[in-house]
Amino acid sequence: KSPVYTKPIHVTKGVFTLTAKIFGNVPDAGCILAANFIGPADPVEVKETVQGVLGSLYHGEWEKVPDLSKLEPVSTGIFKSMSTSASGKRKDNFALKFEGLFKIDEAGPYRIDLNSDDGAKLYINDNLMLDNDGLHGMDQNRNCTIPLLKGYYRIRVEMFERGGGEGLKVQITPPSGKRREMGTNDLFMDKTVVDKLAKKEEEAALKEGKEPIKHPTNF
Repeated sequence: KSPVYTKPIHVTKGVFTLTAKIFGNVPDAGCILAANFIGPADPVEVKETVQGVLGSLYHGEWEKVPDLSKLEPVSTGIFKSMSTSASGKRKDNFALKFEGLFKIDEAGPYRIDLNSDDGAKLYINDNLMLDNDGLHGMDQNRNCTIPLLKGYYRIRVEMFERGGGEGLKVQITPPSGKRREMGTNDLFMDKTVVDKLAKKEEEAALKEGKEPIKHPTNF
């Protein structure tokens, strides 16, 4: 008989995966459960922000989240939330990448939930925190609890859709609040990133002989 561990598990900086297996004469015997935790992470320094998150759309057929750093996006835009509506009229065979900052107003442990159809991955400060990859429906959930300080943290979500239904939901539960979907009041961008995007769009418009635009936005 294995001893029962009752002491606290201390997590320093970095990602920690806690894995547990169910034993005994119970219906779920043999099941393995895993949860990711991360030690206290430092907020990133940013001088000026604007609301929104940068979304990039890719076309292709995959069975897992592709390496989007090696692909050229079909389009980019600024969105108020992270959802499959960023794919426009395309409902199958696409991938999305959302990049930005999320704001923490109250220090403490935060739970983050990721549901997707099909697969998705969520990164915080470039650390892979939630891996919900593969072909599946929205009922498959991955979540983690993270101690965070006040400030801004980098967030990146990558997902793909093969066929059938599609969806993406990222939720956050603050230390003294209810679970909610990450939205306008949570997601921000570094203004320098927005300025670079605006310049790129302006140069592209001028090259095509069109009227320059401020930046693509879906607010």
